[in-house]
Amino acid sequence: VRGRPIFLFSRRNIVEKGILIDKRVVRAVGQLFILSILRSPHDFVFYTYQPSTRLQMRTKLSMSKLREWLHETQEQRKEQAEEVCLLDQKRQADLLEWLVKRVVIRKNPKGHNMQLLLQFEAEEE
Repeated sequence: VRGRPIFLFSRRNIVEKGILIDKRVVRAVGQLFILSILRSPHDFVFYTYQPSTRLQMRTKLSMSKLREWLHETQEQRKEQAEEVCLLDQKRQADLLEWLVKRVVIRKNPKGHNMQLLLQFEAEEE
């Protein structure tokens, strides 16, 4: 307009702030999903994409909730030092494996759509 550039903003794409720390293929409900995990100073974001249907889902886990979850897990297992050490930057690969094992992709019991949850969220329902 009048020789000035026009910027179009779209809400179709989700933009995450953080560093992509893991990307892998996971199988759930008999289907393949691409799971991406991003880390920021304040939280982890879990993002899935299903290539066959183009379905996108996301959930996030705050660092405070992660600490709480690790503490609850360690109380149940009586493994004090092991779980707390997962927050150490040097143990990021171990933390990722621990988190990926606790990602739940399932059909929504209240509908026909899919859900991306973390294990503690699925247990609360």
